Amino acid sequence: MFARIDAGLDAGCFWIPGPAGAGKTALVASYLKVRQQKCVWYRLDEGDADIATFFHYLALGIDGASLRRKPALRDLTPDHRQGVTTFTRRFFERLGERFGAPVVLVFDNYQDVGHDSLLHELVPLGIGALPRHVSTILISRDGPPASFAALEVARTLTALSPDELILTRQEEAALVSLAYPRVGRARTLVLRERVAVAQGWAAGAVLQMEYGGGEGRPTPDGASQSPPALFSYLSKEVVGRLPDSLRAFLLSVCVLREMTVAIAEAISHSPDAKQHLERLHRTRNFTERIDRDETWYRFHPLFRATLLELAACTHSGANLQALRRRGAELFFERRLAGEGMHLLFDAGAWHEAADQICAIAPELMAQGRVDTLVAWIAQIPPDVRDPRPWLTYWLGAARMPADLALAVELFKTAFHGFQTASDQVGAIASWSGAAASMTIAMGDLSELDAWLDLCPFRVPDDLPSLPPPLALQSAAAMAQCLVWRRPGDPLTEQWMAFLKRLWEQLGRPQPTPAPFLVTYQLWKGRLDEAKAISDASGPRTPDAGDPAATCMACYTESVLAWFEGDAPRCVAAVSRGLETSHREGTHNWDHQIRSQAVYNALFQGDIDEAVQCLELVRPPTLTPSATGQHYRFLLSWCHLQRDDFARSWECQNPSNCVAAVVAGPVPEAVGLIVSTHAARELGRRDDAARGHKRLAALAESIDSDLFRFGAGFLGAALAMDDGHLEKTVSLLTSALALGRRRGFMGYIGWHARTVANLCAVALRAGVETDYVVRLLRTRWLPLPGGGDVPDAWPWPIKIRTLGGFSIEVDGEILSWRRRLPRRQMDVLKLLIAAGTRGVPQQVVMDTLWPESDGDVAKETLDKTLQRLRRLLRYPGVMPSVAGVLRLNPDLCWVDAVTFEHLAERAQQRADARTSAPARERALALYQGPFLPGDEIEPRLLATRSRLASTFRRLSAR
Repeated sequence: MFARIDAGLDAGCFWIPGPAGAGKTALVASYLKVRQQKCVWYRLDEGDADIATFFHYLALGIDGASLRRKPALRDLTPDHRQGVTTFTRRFFERLGERFGAPVVLVFDNYQDVGHDSLLHELVPLGIGALPRHVSTILISRDGPPASFAALEVARTLTALSPDELILTRQEEAALVSLAYPRVGRARTLVLRERVAVAQGWAAGAVLQMEYGGGEGRPTPDGASQSPPALFSYLSKEVVGRLPDSLRAFLLSVCVLREMTVAIAEAISHSPDAKQHLERLHRTRNFTERIDRDETWYRFHPLFRATLLELAACTHSGANLQALRRRGAELFFERRLAGEGMHLLFDAGAWHEAADQICAIAPELMAQGRVDTLVAWIAQIPPDVRDPRPWLTYWLGAARMPADLALAVELFKTAFHGFQTASDQVGAIASWSGAAASMTIAMGDLSELDAWLDLCPFRVPDDLPSLPPPLALQSAAAMAQCLVWRRPGDPLTEQWMAFLKRLWEQLGRPQPTPAPFLVTYQLWKGRLDEAKAISDASGPRTPDAGDPAATCMACYTESVLAWFEGDAPRCVAAVSRGLETSHREGTHNWDHQIRSQAVYNALFQGDIDEAVQCLELVRPPTLTPSATGQHYRFLLSWCHLQRDDFARSWECQNPSNCVAAVVAGPVPEAVGLIVSTHAARELGRRDDAARGHKRLAALAESIDSDLFRFGAGFLGAALAMDDGHLEKTVSLLTSALALGRRRGFMGYIGWHARTVANLCAVALRAGVETDYVVRLLRTRWLPLPGGGDVPDAWPWPIKIRTLGGFSIEVDGEILSWRRRLPRRQMDVLKLLIAAGTRGVPQQVVMDTLWPESDGDVAKETLDKTLQRLRRLLRYPGVMPSVAGVLRLNPDLCWVDAVTFEHLAERAQQRADARTSAPARERALALYQGPFLPGDEIEPRLLATRSRLASTFRRLSAR
């Protein structure tokens, strides 16, 4: 049999099925002892049907068995529920890392876990993630569930047949010889006859050998056909032959599933408890000894069932209840709540059980054991449960975030119960729970209005002395309600300041308030305050030991990054957050993090990327809700940036938009920005004016500089549409001054082309030039319409060819320490000479590598282009379309091209007064011949001649 186990463990996992008393546990224990194999023995029970309970206690067992303390084994908190399969794999991977040498993980009593538990799906996943030096034995009365099929197919799992545990005649004879090595032949034959009655069943064989019939004494009718009946009969014989003191002891302590000597003494009032337990274990009377921090004892389930049957005949019902109540007290004193609750339920002590649940609930919630909490509360009869609002409150807390709608209803029921009972703390806790559930759900937030009116506290000073976690929870709930529904209310600022202060006073015990505090400050337009909160909350890339904190930090970092115009930083934060959630199974923040990728892409002008990211956060149904409204806003902004104004207007038409109702003033404001831009472009002048007026009013009522900034740009755009240049410049002056002071790099919902045109107006007027240039360098914006780009426009790449040759990238003139990269420059000059027409790649190859064959020339050109693009730092600087290369006019400014454009404008205008500015700018650009000193390649010579001729013509006018 040991050889079978050896082979099974070599494969990875070995399953041992068999009926109770078949010797499964004894087989594994003896194997581990003989093989001197290190093991972690985990005994499952019905409580492990709650997968969080399983992981919690397994982690404690590993902590006790492993010398290593890292990596940490975390509890299955609600943060991991959406990614429980990922969590399971990571848990078992880390479990394996805790052991440097081979170890066997034993799962005993696997059959005690309910058949409908998710644990049956997770255990095989975990086993599959274990490293080779960690093998597994599972002991059960049943065979492997269907969920283990993948392990069997992979030949990782092998199993015994239950028949292999049936004792053969030879094994029965060996058992008798081992137990009675010195009896005579006649006595041995009698013992063998007794053992044979058990038909190979190990537990029955032991009892038959010790206490069975033999010598004419019959066993009960049918016992030989029914092992449990045989065991019951024989174990009663065992108990009946015990000394009175030991029998009384057993019939008292049998109410316990396991016990220490101290607990047994307290229950039985027997000073000989230690001797009794040691004797039972030593004489193999179905008593197991377990060495933990102190020694524990456990009766075999069949033996305990017999003892309970006898105890019910010996003790009164009241006495058994008293024993169970006393046992529960002893277990609660040792912080063993599961055993304590089991005893209270067995005793029918419902009031005591309800009190204990309320006391234990915070600890269970922290451990993620919400299913256990719900199951315990469900066992309390309604006549005991309903008058206790704290039980309803904890039911609501356990339903977050899996079923937020149910959580809200439970919290509301508890709230009214607390009000009836005049329980102020309970009322505050349940009001806060309902408010938090509603804001997390992001449904119809108008429900918060009535809920705010029922709030038992109005200002921070109204809060009584509360436990720190509840105080923080209450402040956060109130602040969030006010920010969503009443952001301009002075109370909102009070609560946000109080929340920040309380969070700091408590030593920032959790990172949860930080993203909310940062977002609020950004909505207000206070970038510096938002960055200070983010910095004070700790490192922006915290240790992976707390993946939920990492995801929250990545969310905060991504928001700040796109707000400041740092697109690469935003992409990195989003990637890091999603990688963490996928690796660790913490998906609660995926939606928020992905949404920031949409904002970032829209500001960068990458509409395809924005749409792709947006599809990942599309709600299942577009019902009137805050979540649905946010999606519609982002979709409308995508259409706006694509210049699809009709579809943008359709998404955010103020007459159809429900943002103000289901979300609040801030979502209404961002929606108005997009819809007003769309209305302008569609020629809906009245709609645009109404939208701008409403936006300006919201900016004042919210007291938001961010929305004042956006309203200023929109007002300037409307004035520009009306041809009021002076008013346009005036409005831009105010808006840009505000943006400079606040460090704004744009406003949510802007239309890139409109903003580019307004920036061109500001540059021509000399308004906040340094700030506008910084804004244009930070954000992607197209060239202003009309082709008249101001001289101060900060082109990504500027190339001067008239009177000399230089390249400027992001304001830095390129220089070469050694020799000029000649061939790269040759390609660039050919493209410059071609202007907007571009040059076919074949022409470039024929010009620069005429002696090379086609494949070699093509490979050389590709390498040259790759190096040139890297040199110019912008991959899109030289697009190739249908085999034609050209410089990207949105990225590259070339003095020769601009010179020709200005000259053409000057010549088209008959009025000397209107043509003079263009003529003067063109003449100022012409500092000398085109690419002087270069080899006279025909294409360059033609361009040089054409430009010189144009210059002479302009000079003569």
